[in-house]
Amino acid sequence: MGPRVGVVVIACALVAVALALAHVGPFSSSPGVASTPSLTTSAPVEIRGTWSALVGFGTSLSAEALQIDTENLSTGQFTAAVMSPIGVETMTGTVAGSTMTFKITLGTSTDSGTATISTTNGKLEIQGTFSNSSGAGGKIFATRTST
Repeated sequence: MGPRVGVVVIACALVAVALALAHVGPFSSSPGVASTPSLTTSAPVEIRGTWSALVGFGTSLSAEALQIDTENLSTGQFTAAVMSPIGVETMTGTVAGSTMTFKITLGTSTDSGTATISTTNGKLEIQGTFSNSSGAGGKIFATRTST
């Protein structure tokens, strides 16, 4: 699956980090006292592993590999490598619950994005969008192939 799959996988992971979700819910108090909503953050989804990704940017579509080796399960911060047709890109970001925010960097170029992490047929998936400083954007879809 060459370097392209790695890039797609990393991009997907970044997208997932970009879509970090916060859980908001009311907490009940004793009768007669109004309840106050409280903002809490869910634990991050564990995303480490090898991912197979499809990345669409402009009119191009490529299969890339994403390798997420480092994730802090307390903070949700992660680092990854994306093996793309143009080289090995660095992906960094944060996962909060099932939402991922991320940045993908190659040389002086940086793309920023958000993604949602979900499970389909028992496989973890990342689906999201990203854009660069010029406003050009793309989409990423990745499936974890191994942990």
